[in-house]
Amino acid sequence: GGGKSSAKFGEPLDAVLQAAHIVVCGERDALRASSAAIAAERDALLAERDGVRGERDALSAERDALRGEVDALRAAQRVLAGERDALSTEQRLLSGERDALWASEKALR
Repeated sequence: GGGKSSAKFGEPLDAVLQAAHIVVCGERDALRASSAAIAAERDALLAERDGVRGERDALSAERDALRGEVDALRAAQRVLAGERDALSTEQRLLSGERDALWASEKALR
């Protein structure tokens, strides 16, 4: 009777192994789903990082453009200051000529 007795023990053991296999398969599927979700989250974060980098680069370019505008405005300001000084000098020369004309006019009288 040893064969019969091992067959009787084998059936519950098979049932336990089958149940364990089902549990392991379920856990494996859950881990795969979790892994896929993590991968998707990672991809989203990488895309967000790339977007932030692009935004940062755009802001950098904008800042450089503004610095260029500021430099151009400063250069224009220097040019205008030079023109103002030239006009001021010209005004002094004209005043001198006017005074000289007045003086010569008085001398003629």
